Amino acid sequence: MNKTKILIGLLLVFLNFNFTSCEDEPIDPVLLIQPPILTCAGPGGLAVSNFVGSSVNVTWSASEGEAWEIQYGLDGFIPGSGTSLISITTSATVNGLTSTSNYDFYVRTNCGDGLFSAWVGPVSVGSSIVTCATPANVSALRLAAVNTSITVTWSGNGDENTWEVQYGATGFALSTGTIISATTTSKLITGLLATSGYDFYVRSNCTASNSNWVGPVHVNPVTVNIDNTPALMTANIDGVQFNVLRPYLYSVTQTDVIVTGSSTSPDIRYLKIQGTDNTTSINLNNSRQIDLHIPVSKWMPGTYPLFGDGVNGEDKCWATLLLFTNPDTNGYPDTGTLTITEFNLSTKRIKGTFQFTYEKFDMLSVSLGIFQVTNGTFNYGLDDAYFN
Repeated sequence: MNKTKILIGLLLVFLNFNFTSCEDEPIDPVLLIQPPILTCAGPGGLAVSNFVGSSVNVTWSASEGEAWEIQYGLDGFIPGSGTSLISITTSATVNGLTSTSNYDFYVRTNCGDGLFSAWVGPVSVGSSIVTCATPANVSALRLAAVNTSITVTWSGNGDENTWEVQYGATGFALSTGTIISATTTSKLITGLLATSGYDFYVRSNCTASNSNWVGPVHVNPVTVNIDNTPALMTANIDGVQFNVLRPYLYSVTQTDVIVTGSSTSPDIRYLKIQGTDNTTSINLNNSRQIDLHIPVSKWMPGTYPLFGDGVNGEDKCWATLLLFTNPDTNGYPDTGTLTITEFNLSTKRIKGTFQFTYEKFDMLSVSLGIFQVTNGTFNYGLDDAYFN
Protein backbone atom coordinates (compact mmCIF):
# COMPACT_ATOMS: atom_id res chain seq x y z
CA MET A 1 0.00 0.00 0.00
CA ASN A 2 2.82 2.40 0.90
CA LYS A 3 4.50 1.72 -2.47
CA THR A 4 1.26 2.57 -4.29
CA LYS A 5 0.96 5.92 -2.47
CA ILE A 6 4.55 6.76 -3.31
CA LEU A 7 4.00 6.05 -7.04
CA ILE A 8 0.83 8.17 -7.14
CA GLY A 9 2.64 11.04 -5.41
CA LEU A 10 5.52 10.90 -7.87
CA LEU A 11 3.06 10.91 -10.81
CA LEU A 12 1.29 14.03 -9.50
CA VAL A 13 4.60 15.84 -9.05
CA PHE A 14 5.60 14.92 -12.62
CA LEU A 15 2.32 16.14 -14.10
CA ASN A 16 2.43 19.38 -12.12
CA PHE A 17 6.00 20.00 -13.30
CA ASN A 18 5.04 19.55 -16.96
CA PHE A 19 1.95 21.81 -16.75
CA THR A 20 3.98 24.49 -15.01
CA SER A 21 6.68 24.25 -17.67
CA CYS A 22 4.12 24.73 -20.50
CA GLU A 23 2.65 27.76 -18.82
CA ASP A 24 6.05 29.40 -18.29
CA GLU A 25 7.36 28.63 -21.81
CA PRO A 26 7.78 31.93 -23.79
CA ILE A 27 5.36 32.23 -26.77
CA ASP A 28 6.67 33.08 -30.21
CA PRO A 29 5.31 36.61 -30.95
CA VAL A 30 4.52 35.52 -34.50
CA LEU A 31 1.79 33.27 -33.10
CA LEU A 32 0.13 36.27 -31.45
CA ILE A 33 -0.29 38.19 -34.72
CA GLN A 34 -3.69 37.59 -36.29
CA PRO A 35 -3.58 37.62 -40.11
CA PRO A 36 -5.51 40.67 -41.41
CA ILE A 37 -8.38 40.46 -43.84
CA LEU A 38 -6.91 41.91 -47.03
CA THR A 39 -9.34 44.14 -48.88
CA CYS A 40 -7.26 46.62 -50.89
CA ALA A 41 -4.00 46.93 -52.80
CA GLY A 42 -0.71 47.41 -51.00
CA PRO A 43 1.60 50.36 -51.73
CA GLY A 44 4.38 50.13 -54.31
CA GLY A 45 7.85 51.60 -54.82
CA LEU A 46 8.73 51.64 -51.09
CA ALA A 47 11.99 53.56 -50.44
CA VAL A 48 13.84 54.79 -47.33
CA SER A 49 16.40 57.62 -47.46
CA ASN A 50 19.78 57.67 -45.75
CA PHE A 51 20.03 59.16 -42.27
CA VAL A 52 19.79 62.91 -41.88
CA GLY A 53 20.88 63.22 -38.26
CA SER A 54 18.52 60.88 -36.43
CA SER A 55 15.79 60.92 -39.09
CA VAL A 56 14.94 59.16 -42.37
CA ASN A 57 12.30 59.85 -44.99
CA VAL A 58 10.01 56.97 -46.10
CA THR A 59 8.20 57.23 -49.45
CA TRP A 60 5.92 54.97 -51.48
CA SER A 61 3.36 55.01 -54.28
CA ALA A 62 -0.26 53.99 -53.88
CA SER A 63 -3.23 53.06 -56.05
CA GLU A 64 -5.71 52.86 -53.18
CA GLY A 65 -6.26 54.18 -49.68
CA GLU A 66 -6.51 57.49 -47.89
CA ALA A 67 -4.07 56.59 -45.09
CA TRP A 68 -1.09 54.30 -44.63
CA GLU A 69 0.64 52.69 -41.67
CA ILE A 70 4.44 52.70 -41.41
CA GLN A 71 6.02 50.23 -39.00
CA TYR A 72 9.70 50.08 -38.20
CA GLY A 73 12.11 48.42 -35.83
CA LEU A 74 15.61 47.06 -35.55
CA ASP A 75 16.83 44.86 -38.40
CA GLY A 76 14.87 41.58 -38.49
CA PHE A 77 11.90 42.63 -36.35
CA ILE A 78 8.55 40.95 -37.03
CA PRO A 79 5.71 43.16 -38.35
CA GLY A 80 3.26 43.67 -35.51
CA SER A 81 5.99 44.08 -32.92
CA GLY A 82 7.54 47.32 -34.22
CA THR A 83 6.77 51.01 -33.82
CA SER A 84 3.90 52.34 -35.94
CA LEU A 85 2.92 55.72 -37.25
CA ILE A 86 0.12 56.82 -39.59
CA SER A 87 0.43 59.03 -42.66
CA ILE A 88 -2.31 60.51 -44.85
CA THR A 89 0.20 61.20 -47.66
CA THR A 90 2.56 58.84 -49.49
CA SER A 91 5.59 59.88 -47.43
CA ALA A 92 6.57 60.20 -43.80
CA THR A 93 9.57 61.35 -41.78
CA VAL A 94 10.65 59.02 -38.97
CA ASN A 95 12.52 60.79 -36.17
CA GLY A 96 14.38 59.73 -33.05
CA LEU A 97 16.45 56.95 -34.62
CA THR A 98 20.04 55.97 -33.85
CA SER A 99 22.16 56.45 -36.95
CA THR A 100 24.54 53.68 -35.93
CA SER A 101 21.75 51.08 -35.79
CA ASN A 102 20.18 49.09 -38.63
CA TYR A 103 16.40 49.44 -39.12
CA ASP A 104 13.76 47.75 -41.26
CA PHE A 105 10.65 49.53 -42.52
CA TYR A 106 7.26 48.23 -43.71
CA VAL A 107 4.21 50.05 -45.09
CA ARG A 108 0.63 48.89 -45.60
CA THR A 109 -2.57 50.52 -46.86
CA ASN A 110 -5.32 51.36 -44.39
CA CYS A 111 -8.43 50.17 -46.23
CA GLY A 112 -10.86 51.65 -43.70
CA ASP A 113 -13.18 49.94 -41.20
CA GLY A 114 -10.19 48.38 -39.47
CA LEU A 115 -9.04 46.51 -42.57
CA PHE A 116 -5.58 46.64 -44.18
CA SER A 117 -3.58 45.47 -47.18
CA ALA A 118 -0.61 43.14 -46.83
CA TRP A 119 2.62 44.63 -45.47
CA VAL A 120 5.13 45.72 -48.12
CA GLY A 121 8.76 45.40 -47.04
CA PRO A 122 11.17 45.13 -45.38
CA VAL A 123 13.34 47.98 -46.66
CA SER A 124 16.41 49.08 -44.77
CA VAL A 125 17.81 52.60 -44.44
CA GLY A 126 19.14 53.88 -47.77
CA SER A 127 17.35 51.17 -49.78
CA SER A 128 14.24 50.71 -51.87
CA ILE A 129 11.98 47.92 -53.06
CA VAL A 130 10.54 47.98 -56.55
CA THR A 131 7.06 46.53 -56.83
CA CYS A 132 4.61 46.35 -59.68
CA ALA A 133 1.69 48.65 -58.87
CA THR A 134 -1.74 47.06 -59.07
CA PRO A 135 -4.39 48.50 -61.41
CA ALA A 136 -7.03 50.77 -59.87
CA ASN A 137 -10.68 51.57 -60.63
CA VAL A 138 -11.34 48.22 -62.32
CA SER A 139 -14.83 48.02 -63.83
CA ALA A 140 -16.68 45.84 -66.32
CA LEU A 141 -19.74 46.75 -68.35
CA ARG A 142 -21.83 44.65 -70.70
CA LEU A 143 -22.59 46.38 -74.01
CA ALA A 144 -26.27 47.23 -74.33
CA ALA A 145 -26.51 46.72 -78.09
CA VAL A 146 -24.37 43.56 -78.17
CA ASN A 147 -24.74 42.06 -74.71
CA THR A 148 -22.50 39.10 -75.54
CA SER A 149 -19.59 41.56 -75.25
CA ILE A 150 -18.18 43.14 -72.08
CA THR A 151 -15.71 46.04 -71.81
CA VAL A 152 -13.25 45.90 -68.88
CA THR A 153 -11.53 49.17 -67.93
CA TRP A 154 -9.01 50.21 -65.26
CA SER A 155 -6.41 52.87 -64.37
CA GLY A 156 -2.65 52.39 -64.59
CA ASN A 157 -0.36 53.45 -61.78
CA GLY A 158 3.23 53.75 -62.93
CA ASP A 159 5.71 51.30 -64.42
CA GLU A 160 3.32 48.94 -66.20
CA ASN A 161 4.13 47.91 -69.75
CA THR A 162 1.03 45.81 -70.36
CA TRP A 163 -1.83 44.29 -68.41
CA GLU A 164 -3.64 40.98 -68.23
CA VAL A 165 -7.34 40.33 -67.79
CA GLN A 166 -8.50 37.01 -66.35
CA TYR A 167 -12.17 36.08 -66.53
CA GLY A 168 -14.55 33.21 -66.16
CA ALA A 169 -18.01 32.25 -64.97
CA THR A 170 -19.09 33.77 -61.66
CA GLY A 171 -17.09 32.29 -58.78
CA PHE A 172 -14.29 30.76 -60.86
CA ALA A 173 -10.95 30.19 -59.08
CA LEU A 174 -7.97 32.34 -60.04
CA SER A 175 -5.56 30.58 -62.42
CA THR A 176 -8.45 28.59 -63.92
CA GLY A 177 -9.91 31.45 -65.98
CA THR A 178 -9.18 32.72 -69.47
CA ILE A 179 -6.26 35.18 -69.57
CA ILE A 180 -5.87 37.79 -72.31
CA SER A 181 -3.29 40.58 -72.69
CA ALA A 182 -3.96 44.29 -73.11
CA THR A 183 -1.71 47.15 -74.19
CA THR A 184 -4.18 49.86 -73.14
CA THR A 185 -6.27 50.34 -70.01
CA SER A 186 -9.37 48.76 -71.50
CA LYS A 187 -10.24 45.46 -73.16
CA LEU A 188 -13.30 44.40 -75.14
CA ILE A 189 -14.15 40.74 -74.54
CA THR A 190 -16.49 39.19 -77.07
CA GLY A 191 -18.19 35.83 -77.57
CA LEU A 192 -19.69 35.67 -74.08
CA LEU A 193 -23.11 34.36 -73.11
CA ALA A 194 -25.78 36.93 -72.36
CA THR A 195 -27.45 34.50 -69.95
CA SER A 196 -24.27 33.88 -67.88
CA GLY A 197 -22.64 36.00 -65.18
CA TYR A 198 -18.87 36.61 -65.24
CA ASP A 199 -16.07 37.65 -62.88
CA PHE A 200 -13.08 39.71 -64.06
CA TYR A 201 -9.62 40.30 -62.59
CA VAL A 202 -6.83 42.60 -63.86
CA ARG A 203 -3.12 42.72 -63.06
CA SER A 204 -0.19 44.85 -64.23
CA ASN A 205 2.82 43.50 -66.11
CA CYS A 206 6.00 45.35 -65.12
CA THR A 207 9.54 44.84 -66.36
CA ALA A 208 10.64 42.79 -63.37
CA SER A 209 7.40 41.20 -62.19
CA ASN A 210 3.61 41.16 -62.26
CA SER A 211 1.31 42.79 -59.72
CA ASN A 212 -1.29 40.93 -57.74
CA TRP A 213 -4.65 40.32 -59.39
CA VAL A 214 -7.29 42.95 -58.59
CA GLY A 215 -10.88 41.76 -58.47
CA PRO A 216 -13.24 40.13 -58.86
CA VAL A 217 -15.48 42.61 -60.65
CA HIS A 218 -18.82 40.94 -61.33
CA VAL A 219 -21.16 41.31 -64.32
CA ASN A 220 -24.65 39.89 -63.98
CA PRO A 221 -26.38 37.78 -66.63
CA VAL A 222 -28.94 39.44 -68.88
CA THR A 223 -32.59 38.65 -68.59
CA VAL A 224 -33.34 37.84 -72.21
CA ASN A 225 -36.68 38.89 -73.65
CA ILE A 226 -37.05 38.01 -77.31
CA ASP A 227 -38.35 40.98 -79.29
CA ASN A 228 -41.30 39.72 -81.33
CA THR A 229 -42.14 43.07 -82.91
CA PRO A 230 -43.39 42.48 -86.48
CA ALA A 231 -40.86 43.09 -89.24
CA LEU A 232 -41.10 46.61 -90.62
CA MET A 233 -39.26 48.57 -93.31
CA THR A 234 -40.04 52.11 -94.42
CA ALA A 235 -38.74 54.01 -97.43
CA ASN A 236 -39.45 57.05 -99.53
CA ILE A 237 -39.09 55.93 -103.15
CA ASP A 238 -38.82 58.82 -105.57
CA GLY A 239 -40.88 61.11 -103.36
CA VAL A 240 -43.55 58.57 -102.37
CA GLN A 241 -43.51 57.43 -98.73
CA PHE A 242 -44.09 53.72 -97.92
CA ASN A 243 -44.48 53.07 -94.18
CA VAL A 244 -45.27 49.33 -94.16
CA LEU A 245 -42.84 47.25 -96.19
CA ARG A 246 -42.41 43.61 -95.16
CA PRO A 247 -40.97 40.41 -96.66
CA TYR A 248 -42.88 38.81 -99.52
CA LEU A 249 -45.55 36.41 -98.20
CA TYR A 250 -44.78 37.63 -94.65
CA SER A 251 -48.39 37.14 -93.61
CA VAL A 252 -47.94 33.40 -94.29
CA THR A 253 -44.33 32.60 -93.31
CA GLN A 254 -43.55 35.33 -90.73
CA THR A 255 -39.95 35.11 -91.90
CA ASP A 256 -37.99 38.25 -91.02
CA VAL A 257 -34.48 37.68 -92.38
CA ILE A 258 -32.63 35.05 -94.39
CA VAL A 259 -28.96 34.13 -94.08
CA THR A 260 -27.60 33.29 -97.50
CA GLY A 261 -24.36 33.20 -99.47
CA SER A 262 -23.19 35.10 -102.51
CA SER A 263 -23.24 33.44 -105.92
CA THR A 264 -19.78 34.86 -106.65
CA SER A 265 -18.34 34.51 -103.13
CA PRO A 266 -20.09 31.54 -101.47
CA ASP A 267 -17.82 31.72 -98.41
CA ILE A 268 -19.25 35.14 -97.49
CA ARG A 269 -22.52 34.92 -95.61
CA TYR A 270 -25.11 37.66 -96.09
CA LEU A 271 -28.11 38.72 -94.08
CA LYS A 272 -30.99 39.41 -96.49
CA ILE A 273 -33.62 41.92 -95.39
CA GLN A 274 -36.60 42.25 -97.71
CA GLY A 275 -39.38 44.81 -97.77
CA THR A 276 -42.27 45.01 -100.24
CA ASP A 277 -45.60 46.81 -100.27
CA ASN A 278 -47.34 43.67 -101.48
CA THR A 279 -46.85 40.81 -99.03
CA THR A 280 -49.40 38.33 -100.36
CA SER A 281 -48.82 38.24 -104.12
CA ILE A 282 -46.86 40.14 -106.71
CA ASN A 283 -48.83 42.86 -108.42
CA LEU A 284 -46.98 43.13 -111.71
CA ASN A 285 -48.54 46.50 -112.43
CA ASN A 286 -47.96 48.34 -109.15
CA SER A 287 -45.59 47.19 -106.42
CA ARG A 288 -42.09 47.76 -105.15
CA GLN A 289 -39.50 45.57 -103.40
CA ILE A 290 -36.23 46.48 -101.68
CA ASP A 291 -33.68 43.83 -100.71
CA LEU A 292 -30.73 44.75 -98.47
CA HIS A 293 -27.76 42.35 -98.23
CA ILE A 294 -25.41 42.74 -95.25
CA PRO A 295 -22.19 40.61 -95.11
CA VAL A 296 -21.23 38.89 -91.87
CA SER A 297 -18.33 41.33 -91.37
CA LYS A 298 -20.90 44.11 -90.91
CA TRP A 299 -23.14 42.33 -88.38
CA MET A 300 -22.53 44.98 -85.74
CA PRO A 301 -23.51 48.61 -85.12
CA GLY A 302 -21.89 51.00 -87.60
CA THR A 303 -22.36 52.96 -90.82
CA TYR A 304 -21.32 51.27 -94.06
CA PRO A 305 -21.29 52.17 -97.80
CA LEU A 306 -24.20 50.70 -99.73
CA PHE A 307 -23.79 49.64 -103.36
CA GLY A 308 -25.78 48.15 -106.20
CA ASP A 309 -25.86 44.37 -106.62
CA GLY A 310 -22.98 44.41 -109.09
CA VAL A 311 -20.49 44.29 -106.18
CA ASN A 312 -22.19 41.61 -104.12
CA GLY A 313 -19.13 39.34 -104.26
CA GLU A 314 -16.82 41.80 -102.51
CA ASP A 315 -17.91 41.57 -98.85
CA LYS A 316 -19.86 44.84 -99.11
CA CYS A 317 -23.41 45.90 -98.30
CA TRP A 318 -25.54 45.95 -101.42
CA ALA A 319 -29.15 46.58 -102.43
CA THR A 320 -31.64 45.61 -105.13
CA LEU A 321 -34.76 47.54 -106.12
CA LEU A 322 -37.57 45.84 -108.05
CA LEU A 323 -40.20 48.07 -109.65
CA PHE A 324 -43.36 46.43 -111.03
CA THR A 325 -45.11 48.90 -113.30
CA ASN A 326 -47.12 49.07 -116.49
CA PRO A 327 -45.34 49.78 -118.77
CA ASP A 328 -42.27 48.02 -117.33
CA THR A 329 -39.46 49.98 -115.67
CA ASN A 330 -36.32 48.81 -113.89
CA GLY A 331 -34.44 50.40 -110.97
CA TYR A 332 -30.69 49.87 -110.45
CA PRO A 333 -29.25 51.08 -107.10
CA ASP A 334 -26.05 53.05 -107.39
CA THR A 335 -24.52 54.25 -104.09
CA GLY A 336 -25.72 55.11 -100.62
CA THR A 337 -25.22 54.30 -96.92
CA LEU A 338 -26.57 51.73 -94.50
CA THR A 339 -26.41 52.23 -90.73
CA ILE A 340 -26.96 49.40 -88.23
CA THR A 341 -28.10 50.94 -84.96
CA GLU A 342 -28.68 47.64 -83.15
CA PHE A 343 -27.55 44.05 -83.72
CA ASN A 344 -28.64 42.10 -80.67
CA LEU A 345 -28.24 38.32 -80.62
CA SER A 346 -30.04 38.08 -77.28
CA THR A 347 -33.26 39.82 -78.18
CA LYS A 348 -32.77 38.57 -81.77
CA ARG A 349 -33.13 42.00 -83.36
CA ILE A 350 -31.49 44.11 -86.06
CA LYS A 351 -32.40 47.76 -86.55
CA GLY A 352 -31.06 50.50 -88.78
CA THR A 353 -31.48 53.07 -91.54
CA PHE A 354 -30.52 53.34 -95.22
CA GLN A 355 -30.65 55.58 -98.27
CA PHE A 356 -29.37 55.26 -101.84
CA THR A 357 -29.70 56.65 -105.37
CA TYR A 358 -30.85 54.55 -108.29
CA GLU A 359 -31.10 54.85 -112.06
CA LYS A 360 -34.43 54.05 -113.72
CA PHE A 361 -34.75 52.51 -117.19
CA ASP A 362 -37.81 51.94 -119.35
CA MET A 363 -38.68 48.69 -121.12
CA LEU A 364 -36.36 49.67 -124.00
CA SER A 365 -33.43 50.13 -121.57
CA VAL A 366 -33.47 53.90 -122.04
CA SER A 367 -32.40 55.78 -118.94
CA LEU A 368 -35.12 57.84 -117.32
CA GLY A 369 -32.73 59.56 -114.90
CA ILE A 370 -31.33 59.30 -111.37
CA PHE A 371 -33.80 58.96 -108.50
CA GLN A 372 -33.54 58.58 -104.72
CA VAL A 373 -34.61 56.25 -101.95
CA THR A 374 -34.61 58.14 -98.65
CA ASN A 375 -36.04 57.76 -95.14
CA GLY A 376 -35.23 54.06 -95.21
CA THR A 377 -35.56 52.24 -91.87
CA PHE A 378 -35.67 48.57 -90.84
CA ASN A 379 -36.56 46.70 -87.65
CA TYR A 380 -36.41 42.92 -88.17
CA GLY A 381 -36.17 39.77 -86.06
CA LEU A 382 -33.08 37.56 -86.42
CA ASP A 383 -35.24 34.45 -86.71
CA ASP A 384 -33.17 32.51 -89.24
CA ALA A 385 -32.01 29.10 -87.99
CA TYR A 386 -28.44 30.41 -88.27
CA PHE A 387 -28.96 32.46 -85.08
CA ASN A 388 -30.56 29.69 -82.99
